Amino acid sequence: MDEDQAEEILNHRPCFTIPGKEGVSLAAGQVIVKRVLGVGGQGSAFLVGGENSRRLYVAKVLAPEALSDTDTFSDELVKGPEKATEARILLKYLKEPSERIISLLAMNMSHNHAVLYYEFCDAGDLQKVMTGFWKHRQHVPEGFLWHVFGQLTEAVAFIHRASPDPAATWGPVLHCDLKPPNVFLKWVTGDYLHARYPNVMLGDFGLATPLRRGLLARPYENGTPPYCAPEWPRTSRKSDVWGI
Repeated sequence: MDEDQAEEILNHRPCFTIPGKEGVSLAAGQVIVKRVLGVGGQGSAFLVGGENSRRLYVAKVLAPEALSDTDTFSDELVKGPEKATEARILLKYLKEPSERIISLLAMNMSHNHAVLYYEFCDAGDLQKVMTGFWKHRQHVPEGFLWHVFGQLTEAVAFIHRASPDPAATWGPVLHCDLKPPNVFLKWVTGDYLHARYPNVMLGDFGLATPLRRGLLARPYENGTPPYCAPEWPRTSRKSDVWGI
C-alpha cells in the first residue's frame, strides 16, 4: 500500500475515539500521510498529521486478512470470542494505561480495512538505534542497554499480570513477537535536556494472544523465527522472557 492509497482510506470517514483516551485531532478529509513507517504481515504503518494540527500520530492500516469475520469497532470487538485481534487485545486485556505500552487512541473501519491510531514515538525504535551504532561501528552504551532491559522488563511484567479479582474476565497476555522493531522509544515531553535516554514502550500486538490461567497458550505458528523461543510453537510467559 502506497501513501496515496493510505490517504484515501484514512480520509474516508472520521475515526472513533477510544473511551477514556484523548483521541486524535484529525478530521475526515484532512489527514495527511507524511511517510511510510513500516510494512509487516498484519498491515502498514504511516506517520500522519492534519491540515490544522501539529500533532503527529501513527496510523496502522490492517490488511483485511488480519481481521476476523465479525470485527467491527463496537462493543462486539471487546466482547466477542473470535480471533484475538490487535484492537481486542488492547481494549479488553490491556485497557489499563501503562507508560510502557504504546497507547491506542482512536480507530475506524474504512474500505474493509481497520485503521488503528497510536501515539507517535519520536525517538524511533530499537532496531533503528541498533542499526545506527552498527553502521558507525560503535558499541551501544552499556547504560542504554540496562535502561532498555529494565523498562522492557516492566512492559512485559505489565502484560503478563492477571487481574487480582477472581471474577475478572481478563488475564495475562503473551506478546509473541518481541523483537527490536517492536520496541519503541519516546522522549518525555518537555524533558529533552534532562532525560539521558528516551522511554521504552512496547508496541505491535498483532500476534499477541491471551493466556488462559494456568495453561500454556495454544500452539502458535506465527512469529519471527530468529526471535522465537526454543519451545516454539508452544508459548508461555517464558517465551516473552526469551524475547527480552
